[in-house]
Amino acid sequence: MSGMTVFGNQTWELVQAFGEAMKNQELWNQRYLLPIIILFLLAIVGVLIYWGITNKAEQKKNKKKYTNWW
Repeated sequence: MSGMTVFGNQTWELVQAFGEAMKNQELWNQRYLLPIIILFLLAIVGVLIYWGITNKAEQKKNKKKYTNWW
């Protein structure tokens, strides 16, 4: 916007258009972006829990296998 010369009613129209664009962006964020972020975080938590469970099972097997190696 810098460098543009706007007179009178055009300024108000630009302000209104900017406000409308921000409102639409906010609605888009609430409708799409937040659920996507929440699902992504839940997926990460699920993968970490799954990895932790399977990794513990492997560690128990390895402990039984190599208990008297020394």
